[in-house]
Amino acid sequence: YEEALEQLTFCQQVNFPANPAIGNHVQALILGCLGRYREAIDCCDRVLAVENSMESWVLRGKCNAMLENTEAAFTDFRKGLTIKPDDGELMVRIGELYFGVGYPQEAIASFRVARKLGGSNAMHLGMLMALVHLTLGDLQDCAELLHSAVEQNPCFTPATFLRDAVLGLITAQEGNFEAARQRFNRLLHTPRSPREAIALPQRLSFISVPMPQYFELVLYRGVCHFYNNEHAEALRDFIAAKELCEDLYESEVRSLTAPLVGDRISPLVSCEEMSPEGQAAFQDKMRYNCCLAYLLAEDYVSAIRAARQILEQARPLPDHSTAVVWFLCGVCQLALESPDHARESFMQSYSKNSQIVDSFLERHDHAMEPTFTFRGPVGAV
Repeated sequence: YEEALEQLTFCQQVNFPANPAIGNHVQALILGCLGRYREAIDCCDRVLAVENSMESWVLRGKCNAMLENTEAAFTDFRKGLTIKPDDGELMVRIGELYFGVGYPQEAIASFRVARKLGGSNAMHLGMLMALVHLTLGDLQDCAELLHSAVEQNPCFTPATFLRDAVLGLITAQEGNFEAARQRFNRLLHTPRSPREAIALPQRLSFISVPMPQYFELVLYRGVCHFYNNEHAEALRDFIAAKELCEDLYESEVRSLTAPLVGDRISPLVSCEEMSPEGQAAFQDKMRYNCCLAYLLAEDYVSAIRAARQILEQARPLPDHSTAVVWFLCGVCQLALESPDHARESFMQSYSKNSQIVDSFLERHDHAMEPTFTFRGPVGAV
């Protein structure tokens, strides 16, 4: 792209092409591919000053979307639609923008209109619709769309991988944890780059869609072990998921300290765990899962240690979460025959949310017994 821009600059210096609007539009395309979106918008403005070009409105909208100027991007796309209202590819762009700013229902509506209008890549459109359904938690619809995309192009391995991951989640939700564990295990042993992402075949696509990361698949496998009463294996996977996510986050932070091209920031992984707040929340979830696994494996000292690590975090927890963790501390202390410490932990839990202790007392006839029934890991499937 740098070489193309250099050659174009030379051509423009000798007044070629004769129509400057063509040169400006090509320059805008190249600058957009380089991530220099503001300069690309300036080139589009020069084109639009002399002709009402749908292509320039669309390109300008893409660049505004990349810069998170959402309202300006919508305005540009709508102006493009007034020129060519039956353009299916432009409806795909509008759907992508809706998806990117958190309006999945509007995105699906736009994609359906695009499918009726035609003129867009069917597999690309199917992938986008599948991802929106995944965001909404519609796993069955997502799996069907991904399966259709795989049938259209069996060589598109990211679609196959994502479909199998979704099928694993569906199997786990149905309660067949052994079959789900086998699916996740096969995915973990599928050769691929750990930072591979779905490459949507569109220039300047502003939808970043990461593949399921290794730490997520390890977590899902650990949840399956947990519900299969394989607590040692579950604990191993929870600890591994915690460490893998932490390593990935640190590598992302290091990558963002490298020199950037223009105003482009393109992290290789795009998920909530890659933000400082998301990383801290994920680490706490894994400590909680480890606490449960230790508890059911009757390693009460380690369970208390994991619970204390959650409570000692500088990040404030919601009252309900704090109450649950203090309650688990009390259960473990009760099992270790430390009634005074257990009473103190239960009082801390009660001060944050009285329902947990009240429910416990009702279930066990107001007697503190060391055998209880717990729900499984949170923040997992």
